[in-house]
Amino acid sequence: MDNDDKFGSSVAGLGDLDGDGVVDLAVGAFGYEGGADRGAVYMLMLKKDGTIKQHQKISDTQGSFTATLENSTYIGISVAGLGDLDGDGVT
Repeated sequence: MDNDDKFGSSVAGLGDLDGDGVVDLAVGAFGYEGGADRGAVYMLMLKKDGTIKQHQKISDTQGSFTATLENSTYIGISVAGLGDLDGDGVT
């Protein structure tokens, strides 16, 4: 990454994605990836001490994202938690 990636432009708590009891985060980097300002979102699975245990980048070149993005798409300029998608009581 470099300064133009704008990593941390948006951050959202996602609940416990990996089932370890620690809330995980989505972090935007809207200036990053594949062309001018296409953007990316990083899924950060955290340890109890707040450090990163594992990450997954989602962009038009990684993370199984299949859409073709144009320059200045700005994926990651804003991120938000989605709540309980499957109705099991877990965010």
